[in-house]
Amino acid sequence: MSSDDKHQQDESLLLNHDYDGIQEYDNPLPSWWLITFFGTIIFAFLYYIHYTFGGGPTSLDELQVAMAELPKVEQAQLSESTLEAKMAEPGRVASGKVIFADKCSVCHAPEGQGLIGPNLADAYWLHGKGRRADIVQTIAQGVVEKGMPAWATMISEDDLINVASFVVLLKGTHPSNPKPPQGDEVKE
Repeated sequence: MSSDDKHQQDESLLLNHDYDGIQEYDNPLPSWWLITFFGTIIFAFLYYIHYTFGGGPTSLDELQVAMAELPKVEQAQLSESTLEAKMAEPGRVASGKVIFADKCSVCHAPEGQGLIGPNLADAYWLHGKGRRADIVQTIAQGVVEKGMPAWATMISEDDLINVASFVVLLKGTHPSNPKPPQGDEVKE
């Protein structure tokens, strides 16, 4: 094929569009793109039919299933007596102190006297009533609006209990330079 033939073939593919001296070719879309495009259209149609007419679970159905499982999740939460027994196991406090120093002392200070986060050594509590279960739940779920992450996604349940064991022992201590009380006073 000569260069003139090639040039004539290239010109036959050019569209009659001219934008700022730029002409575009009339290239067809790739087959894989067309297959993907039409596949998504077919999938959307089948999805709509399944969930609208075919008996697929609606959002209300999914909510009812989730609500039915809620009591099971609540029962799975650790009770105060279970936590007391677990926290009494040897080595929990020492392990919790290491984790607290690594992850929590930045906001709560090394002795729990509070910096950005609240004072953990006094009798005042922002979240819960200072019970073991409240402490574990607060550590696990975090306080996102105050900047405390949900630690349950980052450390194991055993480590959560270890940290809570250390925090329980902080109550009633008198660290140097404590943060002023925040929350409600809880008398034991």
